[in-house]
Amino acid sequence: MENFYYECFCDILRKADTHRANILALNHIKAKIVKLHSTSLHTSLLHTTEADRLAGEQPTLFQLTEMQKRLTVRTVRIIRDDSGFIQTSPEGIALAFTTFLRSKYDNIEVDTDYVGTVAEIESNVIRTTNTFLRAHLAPAKYTRPFTPVGETWPRQR
Repeated sequence: MENFYYECFCDILRKADTHRANILALNHIKAKIVKLHSTSLHTSLLHTTEADRLAGEQPTLFQLTEMQKRLTVRTVRIIRDDSGFIQTSPEGIALAFTTFLRSKYDNIEVDTDYVGTVAEIESNVIRTTNTFLRAHLAPAKYTRPFTPVGETWPRQR
């Protein structure tokens, strides 16, 4: 993509337009290249560890500042727990989150009568499906092996 824009630079410089028109066109292409470069920088290396980077790959100053901004925005500094108390310590915040998640995703009560009913329905559906498939599909058509041209199935012995 960048090569395309550099070719555009050369095409603009080869034209015999006025100097002002050339400057405007060159600035337009330059802005597109800068945007293309900054877009690729914006998404690369954010929240990557040393193990995820290539050998010798270093984050730019822009990427370091973006990582720092993202870290400060995503950090939870204060939370209200289930009892209504405000937690500001890391231990209190972690405890509030774990308590909430445990209560939200605790074991679900299961009614054994419904489990039996669902099992019966499932077995009836499977039985009905098998009966339908046996009745409407010709098993010999799908199970017989391929035979060479000119031979019949089953082979006459």
